[in-house]
Amino acid sequence: MDDRPDVQVHAHGGELVVSVAGEVGYPFGVTVQKACEKAHRDGIKDLVLDLYGVTFLDSNGITALVQCRDHADDVGMRFEVRNASPSIVRKLEIVGLQSLLTRD
Repeated sequence: MDDRPDVQVHAHGGELVVSVAGEVGYPFGVTVQKACEKAHRDGIKDLVLDLYGVTFLDSNGITALVQCRDHADDVGMRFEVRNASPSIVRKLEIVGLQSLLTRD
């Protein structure tokens, strides 16, 4: 069984959108960081993580989200998380990271 997340990266309207589905742990952060670095080199200013299909987020996945946000901050990109499920939102709220979430 392959429980790695499905990660799709694409630029859309001046944003780098990283769409994620599945279980998210630490290795996911490396994929996003590389995409963020490339986007920065290409002049893209906004990094969006679309967690539309994330079914599980462990502590390593939370760490990866924080590292992605920190990297975006370091290179001057705006960072936001969109479309997190209620269970993922609750998990981020419990650990005090609700500031990562976009409020629609």
